[in-house]
Amino acid sequence: MPTIIGIDLGTTNSLVAYADKGVPTVLRDPKTGDALVPSVVHFPTDGTRPMVGEVAKKYLSILPARTIYSAKRLMGRGLPDMKGETAALPYTLSPEYQETVRIDLGDGQVVSAPEVGALVLR
Repeated sequence: MPTIIGIDLGTTNSLVAYADKGVPTVLRDPKTGDALVPSVVHFPTDGTRPMVGEVAKKYLSILPARTIYSAKRLMGRGLPDMKGETAALPYTLSPEYQETVRIDLGDGQVVSAPEVGALVLR
């Protein structure tokens, strides 16, 4: 029986598990022991590596324009699809990308929702 991997990229939290020989195992953060990882990514202004999860959540109130949450809600959507929803977001969606939403971090750096999701799952 092959090993099966399951990934839940959630709007609020994410989780990875696998089943080996029919026995499910949830992967946990080696530092915290937590299975659920908040689906939040903070992009530091100094260009260092993005922060993910609980550590990134701390920046939601400090630097909200560079701390992305609920990126899953943006996946597969174009800017016209977001009409009426952008005012509630603390981060800016780039007007240069109409067909696929991109987040403008304000320093020339633009990221897509799938890129944010990939960082959460890394």
